[in-house]
Amino acid sequence: MANYAKKVCAVAIFAAFVATAFLTTNAYAEEVEVSDFASLKTAIADGNDAKLMANFSMTSGIKFEKPMTLDLNGHKLNAAWKMIDVESTVTIDDTSSDKNGEINNVSVLIISYTTTDGDLTINAGKIENDYSTIQFLKKGKLTMNGGTVMSYDCAHGGTIYVNGGSSFTMNGGSAVVECSSSDNKAVAPINVSDDGSEFIFNDGEVTSDMIGVAVFANSKFIMNGGAIATNSYGIATNGINDPSNKDYGANAEIIVNDGTITSANGAAIYAPAVDGKTTINGGTLTGKTGIEIRSGNLEVKGGTITATADEYKVTANSNGATTEGAAVAIVQHNSKQAISVTICGGKLSGFVPVNEANAQGNEIEDISKISLTINEACADSDPEFTSTDTSDDAAIFNIENEDIINKFAKGGRYSLRVPEKFIADGYTEPDETENGMYVIKPIANPATADDIIAQLMLLGASFGGLAVVANLKRR
Repeated sequence: MANYAKKVCAVAIFAAFVATAFLTTNAYAEEVEVSDFASLKTAIADGNDAKLMANFSMTSGIKFEKPMTLDLNGHKLNAAWKMIDVESTVTIDDTSSDKNGEINNVSVLIISYTTTDGDLTINAGKIENDYSTIQFLKKGKLTMNGGTVMSYDCAHGGTIYVNGGSSFTMNGGSAVVECSSSDNKAVAPINVSDDGSEFIFNDGEVTSDMIGVAVFANSKFIMNGGAIATNSYGIATNGINDPSNKDYGANAEIIVNDGTITSANGAAIYAPAVDGKTTINGGTLTGKTGIEIRSGNLEVKGGTITATADEYKVTANSNGATTEGAAVAIVQHNSKQAISVTICGGKLSGFVPVNEANAQGNEIEDISKISLTINEACADSDPEFTSTDTSDDAAIFNIENEDIINKFAKGGRYSLRVPEKFIADGYTEPDETENGMYVIKPIANPATADDIIAQLMLLGASFGGLAVVANLKRR
């Protein structure tokens, strides 16, 4: 009887496991070939995988409420400006050899419109519209392994909106904004905002005629690989510090571990967010300016940061970047918030590798909120600074408020000699270069009077003159 009970229990557990697996993975879903919108809607309602066998148009919106895979199979689904709502675990794929399937003319593809169960994976295919293509309304999940998500919206703002505490992981594929105008310079393929939303970029491409990735309040962008290529900022936060404003930007966080960020006409990273945090552990950042910080915290631990501008200039701007020609530009915004910059690794090059300027004419008491430290405490090797200025006026640092910002260099390798006013007490720059670079090092601790007397006492003891040395100490 006991053995029978055990068998019944085991069968029940196995049945429960199978049921759970079916509900969570839809492992037994039937693949249905569809050639028109009516059959597609039936497959979606039944939770069957659907494989497109023809091009056709939607006549109404669709809502995915059961797990399934939509195989575009090289065909085009014209959404006819209707909405697509993902409320379950859905995969969009294209198993055709050419992989040129499309969902076009989408009004919007929404993940988690009414629930928090939306989980979309894009493996292949192209999704496009003239407005924002994919949005989250509640907490959901998007994973992109391939394919293309594209918007042609130049006026309103972007391709993928990650908000509501949602997460987007990009392992491949491309996100694109393609514009012929410059109606809104804030347009970005990826916008991350609100309530702990997160974008993790592992591989793939983000390209834009304007901004690449825009990071707003209380959200995070982590770049582990891939490439961002833009005409404006590669990555940007927002300096608006009003929670009632839709573009509120405080506490935005950027972490770059690897990958490439390239801006043709702007900064690779523009960071004005109040209490924002930017950490560079690796990667390659290239732009007219490498990084411009106007508020918040910046820590450079590694990577290569290059300013491509062939001159150094600063222009006042209350709504954007100010500087060209600096690998790291420190320019306090007219919001007058604190700035903290630590550079302890990486290679920085530009007409001026590091600058600080008061472009907005802020008061000295506000400029006093800026701190700059260069040391070797958080990296395997010293940070390296190279000026591309070949004139006699070339400099590693261009610090406008040097009466406030000085004595900050506690290490580092430099292509030019660093003025003493910028070298921290207890550190010195050697006259001779090491492999063509000037290296700032700690000064060896000088011997104190007590140290000298102790050595003399030892010497006196060795030669029988202890009494003489002792008498010297009494003096």
